[in-house]
Amino acid sequence: MVALRQFLEILEHDVEIVTLMDEQWYSKKSLGDDSMPLMMSIVIMMRAHNESAEKAYRLGLNWKRKRLKAVNEKLPMTSICPGWLKLSADKMRYEVMPDRVKRVKLMFWLWNRGWSRQRIAQLFNTHELEQWSKKERRTYGWHHSYIDKILHGRAVLGEFVPFSTKDQKDDRALAKKRKPVDGVIKGYYPQIIGETVYAKAQMRCGNPKGPIGKTCGNLFQGLLRDGHHEKFSMYYRDHGSATKWQYVSSDYRRFKPTAEAFTWRYDQLETTILDYITDLDWSSLTVSTSSEVRILKDQLAVIEAKVKKLNSDMTGMVALGPMITEIPEFQSKVQAIETERTELRRSAAEVRSKLKSKESFMANDGKRLIKDLAAKRNTIDNRLRLRLAIRQHVKQIELFKEAPKAFVGKFKDDLGRCIKIIFTNGAERWIFPKLDVRVDGKKIPTTPVKNRDGVGIALVEDGSVNMKATKASGKFAEWKKGKL
Repeated sequence: MVALRQFLEILEHDVEIVTLMDEQWYSKKSLGDDSMPLMMSIVIMMRAHNESAEKAYRLGLNWKRKRLKAVNEKLPMTSICPGWLKLSADKMRYEVMPDRVKRVKLMFWLWNRGWSRQRIAQLFNTHELEQWSKKERRTYGWHHSYIDKILHGRAVLGEFVPFSTKDQKDDRALAKKRKPVDGVIKGYYPQIIGETVYAKAQMRCGNPKGPIGKTCGNLFQGLLRDGHHEKFSMYYRDHGSATKWQYVSSDYRRFKPTAEAFTWRYDQLETTILDYITDLDWSSLTVSTSSEVRILKDQLAVIEAKVKKLNSDMTGMVALGPMITEIPEFQSKVQAIETERTELRRSAAEVRSKLKSKESFMANDGKRLIKDLAAKRNTIDNRLRLRLAIRQHVKQIELFKEAPKAFVGKFKDDLGRCIKIIFTNGAERWIFPKLDVRVDGKKIPTTPVKNRDGVGIALVEDGSVNMKATKASGKFAEWKKGKL
Protein backbone atom coordinates (compact mmCIF):
# COMPACT_ATOMS: atom_id res chain seq x y z
CA MET A 1 0.00 0.00 0.00
CA VAL A 2 2.86 2.40 0.78
CA ALA A 3 4.56 1.65 -2.55
CA LEU A 4 1.29 2.13 -4.46
CA ARG A 5 0.66 5.53 -2.87
CA GLN A 6 4.18 6.68 -3.71
CA PHE A 7 3.84 5.28 -7.24
CA LEU A 8 0.61 7.21 -7.91
CA GLU A 9 1.90 10.39 -6.27
CA ILE A 10 4.97 10.43 -8.51
CA LEU A 11 2.77 10.04 -11.59
CA GLU A 12 0.49 12.84 -10.35
CA HIS A 13 3.48 15.20 -10.56
CA ASP A 14 3.87 14.34 -14.26
CA VAL A 15 6.98 12.23 -13.63
CA GLU A 16 7.20 9.15 -15.80
CA ILE A 17 8.24 5.79 -14.33
CA VAL A 18 10.03 2.95 -16.11
CA THR A 19 10.19 -0.48 -14.44
CA LEU A 20 13.09 -2.55 -15.69
CA MET A 21 11.83 -5.88 -14.38
CA ASP A 22 8.86 -6.05 -16.74
CA GLU A 23 10.04 -3.27 -19.13
CA GLN A 24 6.95 -1.09 -18.66
CA TRP A 25 6.68 2.65 -19.14
CA TYR A 26 4.11 4.43 -16.95
CA SER A 27 2.79 7.96 -17.22
CA LYS A 28 -0.24 9.86 -15.98
CA LYS A 29 -1.74 9.79 -19.47
CA SER A 30 -1.10 6.11 -20.18
CA LEU A 31 -2.82 4.97 -16.98
CA GLY A 32 -5.83 7.11 -17.84
CA ASP A 33 -6.20 5.37 -21.18
CA ASP A 34 -5.62 1.81 -19.99
CA SER A 35 -5.89 0.53 -16.40
CA MET A 36 -4.35 -2.89 -17.11
CA PRO A 37 -0.72 -1.68 -16.66
CA LEU A 38 -1.68 -0.34 -13.23
CA MET A 39 -3.11 -3.72 -12.25
CA MET A 40 0.10 -5.41 -13.37
CA SER A 41 2.19 -2.93 -11.38
CA ILE A 42 0.16 -3.69 -8.23
CA VAL A 43 0.73 -7.42 -8.74
CA ILE A 44 4.49 -6.83 -9.13
CA MET A 45 4.54 -4.66 -5.99
CA MET A 46 2.77 -7.37 -4.03
CA ARG A 47 5.23 -9.99 -5.26
CA ALA A 48 8.22 -7.78 -4.44
CA HIS A 49 6.81 -7.06 -0.99
CA ASN A 50 6.23 -10.72 -0.29
CA GLU A 51 9.73 -11.63 -1.44
CA SER A 52 11.23 -8.91 0.75
CA ALA A 53 9.19 -10.02 3.76
CA GLU A 54 10.23 -13.64 3.16
CA LYS A 55 13.90 -12.68 2.95
CA ALA A 56 13.59 -10.66 6.17
CA TYR A 57 11.90 -13.63 7.85
CA ARG A 58 14.65 -16.04 6.75
CA LEU A 59 17.36 -13.57 7.77
CA GLY A 60 15.72 -13.25 11.19
CA LEU A 61 15.67 -17.04 11.58
CA ASN A 62 19.34 -17.17 10.62
CA TRP A 63 20.25 -14.64 13.32
CA LYS A 64 18.08 -16.54 15.78
CA ARG A 65 20.07 -19.70 15.07
CA LYS A 66 23.29 -17.76 15.56
CA ARG A 67 22.07 -16.44 18.92
CA LEU A 68 21.19 -19.97 20.04
CA LYS A 69 24.68 -21.17 19.11
CA ALA A 70 26.17 -18.20 20.96
CA VAL A 71 24.14 -19.10 24.08
CA ASN A 72 24.78 -22.84 23.98
CA GLU A 73 28.19 -23.17 22.33
CA LYS A 74 29.64 -19.65 22.78
CA LEU A 75 30.25 -19.42 19.01
CA PRO A 76 30.80 -15.90 17.60
CA MET A 77 27.81 -14.40 15.82
CA THR A 78 29.78 -11.83 13.84
CA SER A 79 33.27 -10.40 13.37
CA ILE A 80 32.18 -7.19 15.12
CA CYS A 81 33.60 -7.19 18.66
CA PRO A 82 35.25 -4.85 21.21
CA GLY A 83 38.41 -3.12 20.03
CA TRP A 84 40.77 -5.23 22.11
CA LEU A 85 39.52 -8.47 20.51
CA LYS A 86 39.56 -10.00 17.03
CA LEU A 87 37.90 -12.97 15.37
CA SER A 88 40.12 -16.02 15.08
CA ALA A 89 41.17 -17.38 11.70
CA ASP A 90 38.80 -20.35 11.99
CA LYS A 91 35.96 -17.99 13.08
CA MET A 92 35.22 -20.19 16.08
CA ARG A 93 36.25 -17.81 18.88
CA TYR A 94 37.50 -14.32 19.76
CA GLU A 95 41.17 -13.74 20.50
CA VAL A 96 42.68 -11.01 22.65
CA MET A 97 45.14 -8.44 21.31
CA PRO A 98 47.76 -8.16 24.12
CA ASP A 99 48.86 -4.55 23.46
CA ARG A 100 45.29 -3.29 23.53
CA VAL A 101 44.37 -5.34 26.57
CA LYS A 102 47.23 -3.64 28.45
CA ARG A 103 45.66 -0.25 27.68
CA VAL A 104 42.26 -1.38 28.94
CA LYS A 105 43.82 -2.66 32.17
CA LEU A 106 45.70 0.64 32.51
CA MET A 107 42.37 2.52 32.20
CA PHE A 108 40.89 0.55 35.11
CA TRP A 109 44.09 0.89 37.16
CA LEU A 110 44.16 4.68 36.77
CA TRP A 111 40.38 5.04 37.22
CA ASN A 112 40.42 3.09 40.50
CA ARG A 113 43.21 5.38 41.77
CA GLY A 114 41.22 8.56 41.27
CA TRP A 115 42.06 9.59 37.73
CA SER A 116 39.27 11.19 35.72
CA ARG A 117 38.25 10.03 32.25
CA GLN A 118 39.47 13.33 30.78
CA ARG A 119 42.87 12.90 32.44
CA ILE A 120 43.21 9.32 31.15
CA ALA A 121 42.33 10.48 27.62
CA GLN A 122 44.88 13.29 27.94
CA LEU A 123 47.57 10.80 28.99
CA PHE A 124 46.88 8.55 26.00
CA ASN A 125 46.82 11.49 23.59
CA THR A 126 50.03 12.94 25.06
CA HIS A 127 51.88 9.71 24.32
CA GLU A 128 50.08 9.46 20.94
CA LEU A 129 48.69 5.99 21.60
CA GLU A 130 46.83 4.82 18.53
CA GLN A 131 43.06 4.73 18.92
CA TRP A 132 41.45 1.53 17.68
CA SER A 133 38.37 1.75 15.55
CA LYS A 134 36.84 -0.58 12.95
CA LYS A 135 34.62 2.17 11.53
CA GLU A 136 35.52 5.42 9.87
CA ARG A 137 36.68 7.77 12.60
CA ARG A 138 34.41 10.64 13.51
CA THR A 139 36.79 11.94 16.17
CA TYR A 140 40.56 12.03 16.41
CA GLY A 141 42.51 10.72 19.35
CA TRP A 142 41.14 9.34 22.62
CA HIS A 143 37.93 10.81 24.00
CA HIS A 144 36.65 10.57 27.56
CA SER A 145 33.26 9.27 26.37
CA TYR A 146 34.84 6.17 24.81
CA ILE A 147 36.90 5.52 27.94
CA ASP A 148 33.69 5.81 29.98
CA LYS A 149 32.05 3.26 27.68
CA ILE A 150 34.86 0.78 28.32
CA LEU A 151 34.91 1.38 32.08
CA HIS A 152 31.18 0.79 32.46
CA GLY A 153 30.65 -1.83 29.76
CA ARG A 154 30.48 -5.50 30.76
CA ALA A 155 32.36 -6.71 27.67
CA VAL A 156 35.56 -6.64 29.75
CA LEU A 157 33.96 -9.37 31.90
CA GLY A 158 33.30 -11.46 28.80
CA GLU A 159 29.55 -10.77 28.78
CA PHE A 160 27.42 -9.95 25.75
CA VAL A 161 23.76 -8.95 25.37
CA PRO A 162 22.30 -9.61 21.89
CA PHE A 163 19.67 -7.24 20.52
CA SER A 164 17.06 -7.73 17.81
CA THR A 165 14.47 -5.69 15.91
CA LYS A 166 12.22 -8.73 15.58
CA ASP A 167 9.10 -9.13 17.68
CA GLN A 168 9.85 -12.16 19.84
CA LYS A 169 6.19 -13.26 19.81
CA ASP A 170 5.96 -13.21 16.01
CA ASP A 171 9.01 -13.91 13.85
CA ARG A 172 7.39 -12.15 10.89
CA ALA A 173 6.68 -8.90 12.75
CA LEU A 174 9.10 -6.09 13.53
CA ALA A 175 9.43 -4.47 16.93
CA LYS A 176 9.25 -0.69 17.28
CA LYS A 177 12.88 -0.54 18.45
CA ARG A 178 15.82 -2.81 19.15
CA LYS A 179 15.34 -4.88 22.29
CA PRO A 180 17.62 -7.26 24.20
CA VAL A 181 16.87 -10.94 23.64
CA ASP A 182 18.05 -14.22 25.21
CA GLY A 183 19.46 -12.39 28.24
CA VAL A 184 23.15 -11.97 29.04
CA ILE A 185 25.55 -14.45 27.43
CA LYS A 186 28.40 -15.02 29.88
CA GLY A 187 31.72 -16.25 28.56
CA TYR A 188 30.95 -15.02 25.05
CA TYR A 189 34.13 -12.87 25.04
CA PRO A 190 37.44 -13.63 26.75
CA GLN A 191 37.41 -11.98 30.20
CA ILE A 192 40.24 -9.48 30.64
CA ILE A 193 39.23 -7.69 33.89
CA GLY A 194 38.57 -9.38 37.23
CA GLU A 195 35.22 -9.11 39.01
CA THR A 196 36.74 -7.28 41.98
CA VAL A 197 38.50 -4.67 39.85
CA TYR A 198 35.35 -4.09 37.80
CA ALA A 199 33.12 -3.79 40.89
CA LYS A 200 35.51 -1.27 42.43
CA ALA A 201 35.43 0.78 39.23
CA GLN A 202 31.63 0.88 39.32
CA MET A 203 31.67 2.29 42.85
CA ARG A 204 32.96 5.55 41.47
CA CYS A 205 30.06 7.62 40.24
CA GLY A 206 30.89 9.28 36.95
CA ASN A 207 27.47 10.80 36.30
CA PRO A 208 26.57 14.44 37.06
CA LYS A 209 24.69 15.10 40.27
CA GLY A 210 21.77 17.41 40.89
CA PRO A 211 18.75 18.38 38.77
CA ILE A 212 19.19 19.14 35.08
CA GLY A 213 16.96 22.02 33.94
CA LYS A 214 15.99 23.28 30.51
CA THR A 215 18.70 25.79 29.66
CA CYS A 216 20.10 27.48 26.58
CA GLY A 217 23.48 28.79 27.60
CA ASN A 218 25.09 28.52 24.17
CA LEU A 219 23.23 30.26 21.34
CA PHE A 220 25.69 28.93 18.77
CA GLN A 221 25.51 25.24 19.66
CA GLY A 222 26.84 23.05 16.84
CA LEU A 223 28.14 26.05 14.83
CA LEU A 224 31.43 26.93 16.53
CA ARG A 225 34.65 25.54 15.06
CA ASP A 226 38.35 26.06 15.70
CA GLY A 227 39.46 28.14 12.71
CA HIS A 228 43.05 26.90 12.96
CA HIS A 229 41.96 23.23 13.10
CA GLU A 230 38.77 22.81 11.07
CA LYS A 231 38.11 19.21 12.18
CA PHE A 232 37.72 20.26 15.82
CA SER A 233 34.83 22.08 17.47
CA MET A 234 34.73 24.79 20.13
CA TYR A 235 32.89 23.34 23.12
CA TYR A 236 30.83 25.37 25.57
CA ARG A 237 31.93 25.14 29.21
CA ASP A 238 29.96 26.42 32.19
CA HIS A 239 31.75 26.21 35.56
CA GLY A 240 29.58 28.58 37.57
CA SER A 241 27.14 31.46 37.56
CA ALA A 242 29.79 34.11 37.02
CA THR A 243 30.23 35.07 33.37
CA LYS A 244 34.02 34.64 33.51
CA TRP A 245 33.52 30.90 34.12
CA GLN A 246 31.43 30.48 30.97
CA TYR A 247 33.61 30.06 27.91
CA VAL A 248 34.17 28.05 24.74
CA SER A 249 37.24 25.87 24.42
CA SER A 250 38.85 24.17 21.42
CA ASP A 251 38.62 20.38 21.38
CA TYR A 252 42.00 20.26 19.61
CA ARG A 253 43.79 20.24 22.98
CA ARG A 254 42.10 16.94 23.81
CA PHE A 255 43.76 15.46 20.73
CA LYS A 256 47.06 17.29 21.31
CA PRO A 257 47.45 17.94 25.06
CA THR A 258 50.77 19.75 24.53
CA ALA A 259 49.10 22.36 22.34
CA GLU A 260 48.36 25.84 23.69
CA ALA A 261 44.86 26.16 25.11
CA PHE A 262 42.45 28.25 23.03
CA THR A 263 39.49 29.62 24.96
CA TRP A 264 37.10 32.53 24.49
CA ARG A 265 34.86 34.02 27.18
CA TYR A 266 31.33 33.22 26.11
CA ASP A 267 29.67 36.47 27.20
CA GLN A 268 32.15 38.50 25.11
CA LEU A 269 31.76 36.15 22.14
CA GLU A 270 27.94 36.25 22.25
CA THR A 271 27.87 40.05 22.51
CA THR A 272 30.33 40.48 19.63
CA ILE A 273 28.50 38.14 17.24
CA LEU A 274 24.98 39.36 18.09
CA ASP A 275 26.04 43.02 17.85
CA TYR A 276 27.42 42.24 14.41
CA ILE A 277 24.41 40.23 13.23
CA THR A 278 21.83 42.77 14.40
CA ASP A 279 23.88 45.67 13.00
CA LEU A 280 24.53 43.90 9.68
CA ASP A 281 23.07 45.26 6.46
CA TRP A 282 21.38 42.04 5.35
CA SER A 283 20.92 43.43 1.85
CA SER A 284 24.69 43.14 1.40
CA LEU A 285 24.25 39.38 1.67
CA THR A 286 21.35 39.09 -0.77
CA VAL A 287 22.14 41.80 -3.34
CA SER A 288 25.27 39.93 -4.34
CA THR A 289 23.12 36.88 -5.02
CA SER A 290 20.62 38.63 -7.30
CA SER A 291 22.86 38.15 -10.31
CA GLU A 292 23.43 34.54 -9.27
CA VAL A 293 19.67 33.97 -9.08
CA ARG A 294 19.24 35.40 -12.56
CA ILE A 295 22.00 33.18 -13.94
CA LEU A 296 20.52 30.11 -12.24
CA LYS A 297 17.07 30.86 -13.66
CA ASP A 298 18.55 31.17 -17.14
CA GLN A 299 20.38 27.86 -16.70
CA LEU A 300 17.18 26.18 -15.51
CA ALA A 301 15.22 27.52 -18.49
CA VAL A 302 17.80 26.15 -20.93
CA ILE A 303 17.81 22.74 -19.24
CA GLU A 304 14.01 22.52 -19.17
CA ALA A 305 13.86 23.42 -22.86
CA LYS A 306 16.31 20.64 -23.68
CA VAL A 307 14.34 18.15 -21.60
CA LYS A 308 11.11 19.16 -23.33
CA LYS A 309 12.72 18.60 -26.72
CA LEU A 310 14.04 15.18 -25.66
CA ASN A 311 10.61 14.22 -24.31
CA SER A 312 9.13 15.05 -27.70
CA ASP A 313 11.80 13.03 -29.47
CA MET A 314 11.26 10.09 -27.14
CA THR A 315 7.49 10.19 -27.70
CA GLY A 316 8.07 9.96 -31.43
CA MET A 317 10.54 7.12 -31.01
CA VAL A 318 8.08 5.19 -28.84
CA ALA A 319 5.37 5.65 -31.47
CA LEU A 320 7.70 4.23 -34.14
CA GLY A 321 8.89 1.44 -31.87
CA PRO A 322 6.55 -1.36 -33.07
CA MET A 323 7.66 -0.80 -36.66
CA ILE A 324 11.46 -0.43 -36.32
CA THR A 325 12.42 -2.27 -33.12
CA GLU A 326 14.65 -4.64 -35.11
CA ILE A 327 16.90 -1.83 -36.32
CA PRO A 328 20.06 -1.68 -34.10
CA GLU A 329 20.44 2.07 -34.53
CA PHE A 330 16.96 2.57 -33.09
CA GLN A 331 17.84 0.96 -29.76
CA SER A 332 21.09 2.91 -29.43
CA LYS A 333 19.28 6.16 -30.27
CA VAL A 334 16.64 5.54 -27.60
CA GLN A 335 19.34 4.72 -25.07
CA ALA A 336 21.29 7.88 -25.93
CA ILE A 337 18.16 10.04 -25.56
CA GLU A 338 17.30 8.46 -22.20
CA THR A 339 20.85 8.90 -20.90
CA GLU A 340 20.94 12.55 -21.88
CA ARG A 341 17.47 13.14 -20.43
CA THR A 342 18.45 11.56 -17.11
CA GLU A 343 21.56 13.72 -16.88
CA LEU A 344 19.61 16.88 -17.67
CA ARG A 345 16.99 16.07 -15.03
CA ARG A 346 19.72 15.58 -12.46
CA SER A 347 21.26 18.93 -13.41
CA ALA A 348 17.85 20.60 -13.21
CA ALA A 349 17.33 19.24 -9.69
CA GLU A 350 20.70 20.65 -8.59
CA VAL A 351 19.94 24.06 -10.10
CA ARG A 352 16.49 24.14 -8.44
CA SER A 353 18.09 23.32 -5.09
CA LYS A 354 20.64 26.14 -5.45
CA LEU A 355 17.94 28.52 -6.66
CA LYS A 356 15.75 27.75 -3.66
CA SER A 357 18.58 28.43 -1.20
CA LYS A 358 19.48 31.72 -2.90
CA GLU A 359 15.91 33.01 -3.15
CA SER A 360 14.84 32.03 0.36
CA PHE A 361 17.94 33.30 2.18
CA MET A 362 17.30 35.89 4.87
CA ALA A 363 13.64 36.74 4.45
CA ASN A 364 12.58 40.00 6.10
CA ASP A 365 10.63 38.26 8.85
CA GLY A 366 13.67 36.12 9.72
CA LYS A 367 15.85 39.24 9.89
CA ARG A 368 13.41 41.01 12.18
CA LEU A 369 13.02 37.91 14.36
CA ILE A 370 16.76 37.71 15.04
CA LYS A 371 16.96 41.40 15.87
CA ASP A 372 13.95 41.33 18.22
CA LEU A 373 14.99 38.16 20.02
CA ALA A 374 18.58 39.38 20.43
CA ALA A 375 17.27 42.46 22.25
CA LYS A 376 15.16 40.27 24.59
CA ARG A 377 17.41 37.25 25.07
CA ASN A 378 17.25 37.09 28.85
CA THR A 379 14.51 34.46 28.98
CA ILE A 380 15.08 30.79 28.15
CA ASP A 381 12.19 30.73 25.66
CA ASN A 382 13.57 33.67 23.68
CA ARG A 383 17.08 32.20 23.74
CA LEU A 384 15.81 28.91 22.34
CA ARG A 385 13.95 30.72 19.55
CA LEU A 386 16.99 32.91 18.86
CA ARG A 387 19.28 29.85 18.63
CA LEU A 388 16.90 28.26 16.12
CA ALA A 389 16.75 31.45 14.03
CA ILE A 390 20.54 31.74 13.96
CA ARG A 391 20.94 28.10 12.90
CA GLN A 392 18.52 28.67 10.01
CA HIS A 393 20.73 31.39 8.52
CA VAL A 394 24.27 30.67 9.75
CA LYS A 395 26.11 27.57 8.58
CA GLN A 396 29.31 27.82 10.61
CA ILE A 397 31.25 30.19 12.89
CA GLU A 398 35.04 29.83 12.97
CA LEU A 399 37.08 31.35 15.80
CA PHE A 400 40.74 32.37 15.41
CA LYS A 401 43.06 33.20 18.30
CA GLU A 402 45.12 35.18 15.80
CA ALA A 403 44.38 36.46 12.33
CA PRO A 404 45.17 34.13 9.38
CA LYS A 405 48.41 34.72 7.52
CA ALA A 406 46.52 36.29 4.60
CA PHE A 407 45.68 39.25 6.88
CA VAL A 408 49.02 39.56 8.67
CA GLY A 409 50.93 42.65 7.57
CA LYS A 410 47.91 44.12 5.80
CA PHE A 411 47.03 46.38 8.76
CA LYS A 412 49.16 48.75 10.78
CA ASP A 413 47.39 47.69 13.97
CA ASP A 414 47.53 44.27 15.62
CA LEU A 415 44.44 42.38 14.49
CA GLY A 416 44.23 40.10 17.52
CA ARG A 417 41.45 37.53 17.59
CA CYS A 418 38.93 37.34 14.79
CA ILE A 419 35.71 35.58 13.84
CA LYS A 420 34.61 34.20 10.48
CA ILE A 421 30.87 33.72 9.90
CA ILE A 422 29.73 31.53 7.00
CA PHE A 423 26.05 31.98 6.11
CA THR A 424 23.84 29.30 4.60
CA ASN A 425 23.97 30.94 1.17
CA GLY A 426 27.77 30.71 1.13
CA ALA A 427 28.48 34.35 2.02
CA GLU A 428 31.44 34.91 4.35
CA ARG A 429 32.05 37.75 6.79
CA TRP A 430 35.02 38.50 9.06
CA ILE A 431 34.86 40.29 12.42
CA PHE A 432 37.91 41.86 14.07
CA PRO A 433 36.70 42.82 17.58
CA LYS A 434 39.94 44.60 18.47
CA LEU A 435 39.65 46.97 15.50
CA ASP A 436 35.84 47.12 15.61
CA VAL A 437 35.68 46.47 11.87
CA ARG A 438 34.13 43.77 9.75
CA VAL A 439 35.19 42.66 6.30
CA ASP A 440 32.57 41.63 3.74
CA GLY A 441 33.23 39.14 0.98
CA LYS A 442 36.43 37.27 0.20
CA LYS A 443 38.64 40.17 -0.92
CA ILE A 444 41.72 40.71 1.22
CA PRO A 445 42.95 44.33 1.74
CA THR A 446 46.52 45.02 0.71
CA THR A 447 47.51 48.58 1.65
CA PRO A 448 45.80 50.12 4.68
CA VAL A 449 45.50 53.90 5.19
CA LYS A 450 43.43 55.96 7.60
CA ASN A 451 40.46 57.79 6.11
CA ARG A 452 39.59 61.41 6.85
CA ASP A 453 37.00 60.54 9.48
CA GLY A 454 39.44 58.36 11.35
CA VAL A 455 36.81 55.67 11.53
CA GLY A 456 38.48 52.75 9.88
CA ILE A 457 40.79 51.89 7.04
CA ALA A 458 40.55 52.64 3.36
CA LEU A 459 41.50 49.76 1.09
CA VAL A 460 43.90 50.31 -1.77
CA GLU A 461 44.59 47.67 -4.41
CA ASP A 462 46.94 48.05 -7.38
CA GLY A 463 47.29 51.78 -6.70
CA SER A 464 43.57 52.55 -7.02
CA VAL A 465 41.09 53.03 -4.22
CA ASN A 466 38.08 50.73 -4.71
CA MET A 467 36.97 50.18 -1.10
CA LYS A 468 36.72 52.47 1.90
CA ALA A 469 35.54 52.09 5.47
CA THR A 470 32.47 54.04 6.57
CA LYS A 471 30.55 54.54 9.77
CA ALA A 472 27.92 51.86 10.31
CA SER A 473 24.68 52.13 12.25
CA GLY A 474 26.36 50.52 15.27
CA LYS A 475 29.83 50.35 16.71
CA PHE A 476 31.32 48.52 13.72
CA ALA A 477 32.80 50.07 10.60
CA GLU A 478 31.56 48.23 7.54
CA TRP A 479 33.62 47.60 4.46
CA LYS A 480 31.61 48.65 1.44
CA LYS A 481 32.73 48.16 -2.15
CA GLY A 482 32.51 51.31 -4.22
CA LYS A 483 31.17 53.47 -1.38
CA LEU A 484 32.88 56.20 0.67
